[in-house]
Amino acid sequence: TPGTPITLNGWSLNVTGTPANGDTINLTATGANSTDNSNALLMGALQNNTIYGGQSITGAYQAIVSTVGAATQNLQTTSTAQDQVLTTATSNVASLSGVNLDQEAANLLKYQQAYQAASQTIATADQLFTQIITLFNNMD
Repeated sequence: TPGTPITLNGWSLNVTGTPANGDTINLTATGANSTDNSNALLMGALQNNTIYGGQSITGAYQAIVSTVGAATQNLQTTSTAQDQVLTTATSNVASLSGVNLDQEAANLLKYQQAYQAASQTIATADQLFTQIITLFNNMD
């Protein structure tokens, strides 16, 4: 019956799906020397098996690593060249625009000080006018 576990000697196997007539499941104990490394040796032998394109797994892996490495190197070279183009373009724009950042900073400080001086003048004038008006109001 699908979904019903099969239990034998403390082991349980759950089969799903619909079995067809004649389907069988064989459970057997492993043979002598079942603790040897034969499965590991078989897995190790896979590295020499031919896969897609007539290459071994190792060869295909090496080809992928080589392709990715070449693409990475190419992109790094392109990136370095583009950085140089950007630096040159930025330098050309700065030289054509005639903007000197040091001069602009000095001008900014000069205008800031002029603004502060003007605001002090206005504040002093406001105090003088307030005192004059107060004097005239007190004369009455």
